[in-house]
Amino acid sequence: MFTEFRRLALTSAVAVTLLAVLPSGSASAIINGDPATKPSTVSLQSVKDGVADHECGGALIAPDWVLTAAHCAPYVQDQARLGSVTWNAGGVVVRVARDADNKPAVYKNPAHDSVNGGFGNDAALVRLERPVWGAPLLPIGIPGRSGAVGNVAGWGRTCDRDFDDPACNDSNPVRLWQLPMKRVADETCNLIRPRDGLQLMDPATMNCVVVADGRQGGVCFGDSGSPYTEKVRTRFGEVTVVTGIVNGIMNGTFLQPDICSRKPPNEINRDAVTDVGSQLEWLFDVLLTHGPEAAQGVRDRLVTTTG
Repeated sequence: MFTEFRRLALTSAVAVTLLAVLPSGSASAIINGDPATKPSTVSLQSVKDGVADHECGGALIAPDWVLTAAHCAPYVQDQARLGSVTWNAGGVVVRVARDADNKPAVYKNPAHDSVNGGFGNDAALVRLERPVWGAPLLPIGIPGRSGAVGNVAGWGRTCDRDFDDPACNDSNPVRLWQLPMKRVADETCNLIRPRDGLQLMDPATMNCVVVADGRQGGVCFGDSGSPYTEKVRTRFGEVTVVTGIVNGIMNGTFLQPDICSRKPPNEINRDAVTDVGSQLEWLFDVLLTHGPEAAQGVRDRLVTTTG
């Protein structure tokens, strides 16, 4: 069921980035992806009247810390399911921790301001009630150069053809889907908000990505916060590194059919991810304040170059 905010999001000029606020199971889903085989994405969930809903994806970067998108923060304050390719079964479910004021321990980058400052700095950290062992623990790192191939895996809608069609709106899959993507020049994602001329793409803190193999597809409402990963060769072998956080779709500022997957005339479908490298100072400030042991572990696993 829609909340009032979700209804507003569907008709607002910022619907392009609110991948976390469509109906049940929404945060951003994969259009025309493939079933994922590894449970690398965390399902961050809300719970109402005892019923859980997937809201956003995330990445477990320390045993009790999940990295996600800042615009997910209001919706991911209850629990997380980790170590499963299905968001509603398997793996382990852990509650979100509470802070000293008994509020959910969800810390978003205060520099994120989608109303006045575009989509930049869209990152948040969620502290879990207890450490989780056995679920995939992913290192974070600096994104590779333009042209580097990566991968997005998330839950949510797989249909964006008709937002008035209940079947399309209820297309969020139970199973995790993935899509190969690659970095392209940041200006490819330039997007101006008509009402005030604001440039929504922030090249200092965002990267532009497109589907790597040319298929018509992309992230959609339900993949927000999901990790964008790249495979990196290190002296320890090949490592999967989180270099981005799914942020928004960059095809337009109003909801319209095929907004998540369309190929505009003479253009390609464009998606944006938060550049994890640009978030390191804020990220370590949070961890050092609220989880010093986690900060050390994340620092020890940090991949400083992806070539």
